[in-house]
Amino acid sequence: MQKKLISIFVAATFSNASFAEHNEVIDLDDIEVRAPMIDSRILKHTATVETYDRKQIEDSINAATPAQTLKYLPSIQVRERFIGDRNGIIATRTIGTLSSAQSMLYADGVLLSNLLGNSYAYPPRWGLVSPEEIETVSMMYGPFSALYAGNSFGGVMSIATRMPTRFETHASAQAFNQSFKLYGTDENYGGSHLTASIGDKVNDLTYWLGVDYLENKGQPMNFSTANLSTTPAGASPVVTGAYQDKSETNANRVIFGANSIDKTEQTNIKFKAAYDITPQLKAAYTLGLWSMDGKTDIETYIKDAAGNPVYNGRVNFNGKQYDVSGQNPAEAESLHIMQALDLKSDTKGFFDWQLTVSDYNYQVDRNSAGNPYLTRTGRVTDMSGTGWTVFDARATLRPHQHTIDIGYHVDQYELKSETNNTADWSLGNKGTLNASAQGETRTHALYAQDKWQINPQWALTLGGRAEYWQAMDGQNQTTISGVLKTADYKDVSETK
Repeated sequence: MQKKLISIFVAATFSNASFAEHNEVIDLDDIEVRAPMIDSRILKHTATVETYDRKQIEDSINAATPAQTLKYLPSIQVRERFIGDRNGIIATRTIGTLSSAQSMLYADGVLLSNLLGNSYAYPPRWGLVSPEEIETVSMMYGPFSALYAGNSFGGVMSIATRMPTRFETHASAQAFNQSFKLYGTDENYGGSHLTASIGDKVNDLTYWLGVDYLENKGQPMNFSTANLSTTPAGASPVVTGAYQDKSETNANRVIFGANSIDKTEQTNIKFKAAYDITPQLKAAYTLGLWSMDGKTDIETYIKDAAGNPVYNGRVNFNGKQYDVSGQNPAEAESLHIMQALDLKSDTKGFFDWQLTVSDYNYQVDRNSAGNPYLTRTGRVTDMSGTGWTVFDARATLRPHQHTIDIGYHVDQYELKSETNNTADWSLGNKGTLNASAQGETRTHALYAQDKWQINPQWALTLGGRAEYWQAMDGQNQTTISGVLKTADYKDVSETK
């Protein structure tokens, strides 16, 4: 920065000299110096922080999804098994690929982590960010800040998105294809990624509207297998076409078919607006819509004596009895809506403050899965109405050699999950109730943290956080032998 300022000063000096000597005006190009957009909550922290900016992403990553922009950050992995995988959770050295609730993802200060559960089924909501709008991605490794809950055990990832400084439009198109050959599967799977955006800065108002469309078909994620049987076959149908090999535990096994072949279409429509109320007071609003249509396909390798494909059930292979399962197709549809409002001061002086409120709602979230293939019956799982709301208030004070953060956090989570039997899984009409789960949680948190910069080489950071957690209206229902059983859970609370 110092060298740039010196260069500007020298250029200005010589331009004045030229004006005096030749009596003419020399116009200099505008020079704009911009700092990287890194969340101040993880900037210059006691923890290790790595950042990847937009230029690095454009130069080194042909990203079709936001998760792919993280691939070169050290000591981190996103469990994206194929392009468009909806179960891409964050893994670091301190957590595995199944602990989704032990890392946190923010985009412009809005929580996108799904803390309703802790497994591969609760990934961050990647669909609310498009690769095109990312300005920087920063990762703070480990739980080294009182500003975050214990969910930061694996780390905190902060995505900062860009806003235009003048009128601009963008469009891009990507196409990809992969070949996959294993056992009886020999296919080419392809997809495409299309984006378009428009934005402008008009006086104190800045806006950006983007559309991101992704469609892709992934390779099989699983196979229907069984350990090599020693049970003599009975009257079950004789089948051919299965494959034999050894499993990862070196056990002899038989492979009957491929399943979990996911075809997905995802659309992200996002609108962002920012208004400079004063040079030091800024307001921002974000509206994001994510829709998804997915189909889970299967491929069987085995056929009966008449040449008909066999998908599930008891079979006779090489004179032994096997129970084939897992060949169940499914269809899914979702429409999720996220809104966020942010109001903050930006004096960079002694005192600044920030208020952020966000809401994430499952407007539509249905999955219809078939029972054993070639029977039309199945089950429909509906999570519509599930979601969470988060509010954060933070103040930052900067007395001499200190940076003090104090804040209040409250979140409200609501789970609604209902599974019904259906006569035709492809239609998804709901029949009798099979199972349901519901409940609410609420967390209040107060925190304070002081970073004391003792000298340029040494800093001391002290912080504390107190949380009050409540769980309310918890209930599970399940049908056993045609009888609906209900378990109601008492309200509980904890202070830590």
